[in-house]
Amino acid sequence: FAGRRGDGAFALRARGSGERLYGMPPRGKQRPVPSKEEVQRRWAALGSERRQALMTFVEPALVDRVRSSMHALWEKQSIMQRLGIRLPANSSDDPITASDLFKSAFMLTCVRCRPEAAGGAHSGEQALVLSAALAMQEDFLGRPDFIEALARVLPDVLRPGSPARSPMPRARWKEIFAVEPSSIASMEQQLVRLLQQGLWL
Repeated sequence: FAGRRGDGAFALRARGSGERLYGMPPRGKQRPVPSKEEVQRRWAALGSERRQALMTFVEPALVDRVRSSMHALWEKQSIMQRLGIRLPANSSDDPITASDLFKSAFMLTCVRCRPEAAGGAHSGEQALVLSAALAMQEDFLGRPDFIEALARVLPDVLRPGSPARSPMPRARWKEIFAVEPSSIASMEQQLVRLLQQGLWL
């Protein structure tokens, strides 16, 4: 996959240790859903590292779902092209390059996990273990119209409704990608729903 190699240590700590990035209640308690205005206020007050921590997703099952969704969309578009079906003007062979949101906001990257002994526990050599991650690009994180940019993809972003649009435990975030996207637009909406869960923390 495309991307770059980075440390990502802060992201692993923030998302793996239960760090309360901004007011997350203890486990086992139902946390209230903040209003869109409250989320915007909290987001504006966060520094760049905390923003990056919230918008970096390292859970293997979740990242695999995202990659599988993009691959499935690529296969669908390839089949349509072979059948002579005309695709939208913004479509291409690669869903990543066809998606304005993915190109401007995301990158698939590697983060450093824990070192492991190479060649056996007593070899004394350490091998770097890398894990795939979905991270947000710094330029997009710093946009003053960050929430508005998400709303252009999903107009009712941050406005909970049905159970599917309410805050979910982090372990269930991968369910957002349970259904393969049928178009670039539906893939982008799935990505915004994922970001929405991070913003609700």
